[in-house]
Amino acid sequence: MGGFGAIHTGLRYPNTFGKILALSSALIVHDIENQGPGFQNDMADYDYFRSVFGPLDSLEESVNNPEYLVKELRKSGTPLPEIYMACGTEDFLLQQNRAFRDFLKQQDVAVRYEESTGIHDWKFWNEYLAKAIHWAVEDQQ
Repeated sequence: MGGFGAIHTGLRYPNTFGKILALSSALIVHDIENQGPGFQNDMADYDYFRSVFGPLDSLEESVNNPEYLVKELRKSGTPLPEIYMACGTEDFLLQQNRAFRDFLKQQDVAVRYEESTGIHDWKFWNEYLAKAIHWAVEDQQ
């Protein structure tokens, strides 16, 4: 969960990270919240999701939910890192990435979002990793 991990970590520690680069992020909180033992989808099972996200019945209002982190940072007045996101139009996580992009825009978070043909693989990531790094350093040149 590299893209999700980048978003989560950057939002959890906004005083450490000024920018977040997130490619094909597994923003699946709403897909797994409130699931119980025996749940399984194409990615993993309940035990795995619980080990990553904590109790799924309280995920919505937890620090493991990036939307919750954004809302809490907004309430506290803490500046949020700028976010670069990219996802392939054939990626199985496309809808979740679009939904999070829309949430960020509603929350007035600085986000640059790009998508193009591609799946959840290194061919797509290699192309957008270079673009993301360029975005991250463009203000500093």
